[in-house]
This record gives sequence, C-alpha cells and structure tokens, in this order.
Amino acid sequence: MKQISITALFFILLVPVLIGMGVLLFLFSSNRSAAARQPSGEPAKEVIRPPLSADLHEISGTVLTRLPPQEDFIIANENTYIYVNAQVKTLAQSRVRIDLSNGSTVRLGENTLFTLLEQSTTPQGIFYKIRLTVGDLWVILRGGELEVETPSGMAAVRGSYLSVSYHPENNVSRVTCLEGNCSLWNDAGRVNLVAGQSAYVHASEVPPVIEGMEQEDVVEWLLNNPEAVLVMTPFAETRQALPTMTAGPSLTPPFTFTPGPSPTPTATRTFTPSPTSTASSRR
Repeated sequence: MKQISITALFFILLVPVLIGMGVLLFLFSSNRSAAARQPSGEPAKEVIRPPLSADLHEISGTVLTRLPPQEDFIIANENTYIYVNAQVKTLAQSRVRIDLSNGSTVRLGENTLFTLLEQSTTPQGIFYKIRLTVGDLWVILRGGELEVETPSGMAAVRGSYLSVSYHPENNVSRVTCLEGNCSLWNDAGRVNLVAGQSAYVHASEVPPVIEGMEQEDVVEWLLNNPEAVLVMTPFAETRQALPTMTAGPSLTPPFTFTPGPSPTPTATRTFTPSPTSTASSRR
C-alpha cells in the first residue's frame, strides 16, 4: 500500500507539470507562427509614391489609366495617381481633371489620350512635358513651365492658360491662349501668343498661323474650367487692345458666368485650316 500511494502521488504531481509544459509549448509555437506572418517591430510595407506625381479628380464617364510597367489600361477612380510615362485615356462623353504636383491642372475632354512624359525641378520651377496623341486639353499653370507635344507641333505655356487640340484626320494642332505667355512651333517656325490669340499648325514644312480666338473658344474654356472666369476681365481688356484681332462678340467687363451642372460633352469640333492663310498675312 505504501508503494502504491507513492506511485499515485508521483502521477498526481506529474500530470499538472505535463499539462503546463504542453500549454507553454502551444503558446510558444503560436507566437512563432504569428511572428513569421508579421515580424515584430517591423512596420507594414507602404507603396512609395513618386514625389512629382499627379492626381485624377472630377472623373466623369469612363476614364482609363496605364501605369508602367502595365501593358493594359484599367479603369481610374477618384484620387488615382499617375507618374512619368503613365497615360490617361478618356472615352466618349468622358472627362477628367489632372492635378499636377505644383498645383497646376490639366483637364482632358472626351476621346483624348494623354501621356505624362517628364517632370523635373528647375531653378524656374517644375518643368512638365506631356504628349497629346489625340483630343483636347486645357492647362492652367500655377508656376514653372509646361510643354505639350502633338504629332504636328509643340506648344508651351508659362504661368498661363493654354488649350491644345489635335485632330488626326487633318493633322491639325490648334492652341488658344486665354492668359499669359503661350507659344506654338514646328520645324518651320515659331509663334508667340498673348491673351485672345490662337494658332494652328498642320504640316512640318508650314509655319504656325496666328488667328484670333473665337467666341466658341471662350465658351469651351468656361464650360471645362470654371476657374477661367477669374481671368475674363483682363482677357477682355487684352483682347480689345489687339489691333489685328478680328472683331467678335463683345466680352467687355463686367463678364459674368454662373457655373451650372457639368456640361453634356458634344462631338469633338473639327478644324480645317484655311488654304488662303499664310504665316506672313497673319503676323
């Protein structure tokens, strides 16, 4: 009896020890598994965003983006961002506002293909270079300089309001200058524009031609860029001071514009250069 009592006592004392050791081993293995899934003290990895990126806002309709090294376009959402060599495409009845890193904006009309080619910092501010493969865009530059490359010419803006359109059916690139310093050039020559002027180019061997902005150009600026109303008064004054401008509908101050609901996009306006227009007759 005495030996049985000692054996029983031994097992009575051993069982809790074994249970405790099992619990400790379970907890230790669980902690190691958790540590393997998420290392202790190491923060979760974050996507590094380029400092000179651009955000997409005011998306209307179907807007697509392609971010290198992606090969296919994907649907863009509000606050989608792009960076150098990325593309933005709008489909029919679609548009988008692209906010650049220095506060400038680029708005795309429908059926437009845009590529951000370059963003670099210079002593004069941030330099942007973009490509317009087809369609219409409006630039409001808040500093620095921006160039727009099209298949038939190059346009530039410095601290200004510039619109650029390219129509592949007749290879015409057309710009309008609502405010500031704008320019358009190709291999045959270059023209500098002031507020109220437009210019177009359609062949590499023919210099750009300067014209006056049309009333329809002003309406499109206001419909696509509500902020443009802020420069309407100086625009009207500059436009009236140009002696060679063709007289058009009056834009004398005060010029009022009440923003309404988003405009219903219409078919892209085509532009056919006048066969009688020459660079010398326009200057």
